[in-house]
Amino acid sequence: MFADVEGWNSSTFEYLWNKYAYNTKFREPIDITPFEVRFSQLSYIGPNIKSDYFLPLPWMNIIDSDSSMISIQDNLVSIAEFSDYKNRVLNSVEIDIIRKNFLIKYFNQNLIDVQTGITYNRIEAKTGFVLPVDNDNWGDSPEEVAGIFQFNPIIESAGIRTTLTWKPTLHFQFMSGAFLGYSAGTLYKSTGGNRYLWGAGNRWNLTASSAFVVEDKDKNFNYVFSTGFESGFVTLNRMNDNEHKISPITSLEMYTYGWNFSVGVQYGGRRTMGDNGFRRIVEDDYIGAIERLGQFVRFNPEHSKIPEATNLIKECERRVSLQAYTEGMKALNQDDYSTAGYWLKQAYDSDEENIKTLAKFQLDKIASTLIDSVRNNLDHIILSKAEKLVLKAKSYSNEFSKEADILRGEIYLTQGDLLLKKGQYGRSLEKYQEAVFVSKDLIFLVNEKEKTLAKAFLNDASKGFEQGELLFIIESLKQSQKLNPKADPEFNEIIIFLEKLK
Repeated sequence: MFADVEGWNSSTFEYLWNKYAYNTKFREPIDITPFEVRFSQLSYIGPNIKSDYFLPLPWMNIIDSDSSMISIQDNLVSIAEFSDYKNRVLNSVEIDIIRKNFLIKYFNQNLIDVQTGITYNRIEAKTGFVLPVDNDNWGDSPEEVAGIFQFNPIIESAGIRTTLTWKPTLHFQFMSGAFLGYSAGTLYKSTGGNRYLWGAGNRWNLTASSAFVVEDKDKNFNYVFSTGFESGFVTLNRMNDNEHKISPITSLEMYTYGWNFSVGVQYGGRRTMGDNGFRRIVEDDYIGAIERLGQFVRFNPEHSKIPEATNLIKECERRVSLQAYTEGMKALNQDDYSTAGYWLKQAYDSDEENIKTLAKFQLDKIASTLIDSVRNNLDHIILSKAEKLVLKAKSYSNEFSKEADILRGEIYLTQGDLLLKKGQYGRSLEKYQEAVFVSKDLIFLVNEKEKTLAKAFLNDASKGFEQGELLFIIESLKQSQKLNPKADPEFNEIIIFLEKLK
């Protein structure tokens, strides 16, 4: 039998995994992210260097000494400034607007949340530098421009972003995303703030991040703070320098990569009563688990994990008798008979025959102990408390039912004797009659008690004659005659005579 007593977790690792590593098994799907703002610092390289890497990532040591990201009318000119890492740093701001989980209607699951929404992105070079000037291809900044033109790309994009979110714990989730959109921007920015050489194209990027989630307990949304990395591509085509004729550049192609940090708000993803139930299972509290998983099933009928929750409830019901027996034995070892009886009775009501047999044995022991304790201490214990203990013992075991009834009747007899001494004969009689009702084995003893009580009623009648209380005399004589039918037959004549005097 004790082979079945094993807990839910077979090892410490499994216990820690179930408790901490994946404790949102029954969480809500993540529904809407109203906004998320992402700040990134990126570097960029050209296609020639990109060809050496599948996808440039921020931890790679990439040295770019050519100018392959820009196309020039006549030929590709080597620009030394691009070999300096500081000249290839971009600041990026990206805003996601209303990402929604549209697929939840078609793929009802809460493992990976897929959200799609609109995104705006703006990247700008952190520092600018002056491109070479010669008479054939490159020209000076015109006089009407404020300051000097520098190579300083500023590109804005708008498009669609789709994210995948895995949230295994309450406060942590992992996200990846893909953005694809239309881009437009300029390559030059003067020191006075003028922008020049417009182009248009497209932009895409891929991101991966881990996030810390803070639930707002007063409101139904979460704050999300994440950090990660990204890699992408942006183009600007169809450029011409018809206005100032200072640049032979006709297009831009650059691969971006770097780190990011984001803040946002999301609805959904919170743990449910089902997660609380699973936590109870991990702690081997199957009774508490059944209650909470049952609430989850009732109040979340459309949840994708309802079948799993239902199966867990069935498994918990199979294990609950063992838990009840275990808890009962813990209480019994601490001499807490009330708690032990509560748990062992639940174990006894189970369908597991082994558990049922063990529980009955322990309940019989508890009942026997309580009855012996009450009998041995009847003169020193409050009688009302003694009665409760006997009733409890009777509820625990049918084996001692008759013995418990006799002891309970004896308690009533003792109460009746005390009332008799106080002159409360009516209440004393009620207690004697309760004793007989509980145990017929006490009938002879009660008969003797009633004879004593009959004499007491006669004494009351005598006191009534002295005080002239006619009704009291009649009632006392009737009670005495009722308790002792073999009393003097003249009682009837006396009673009839007294009733005529009323």
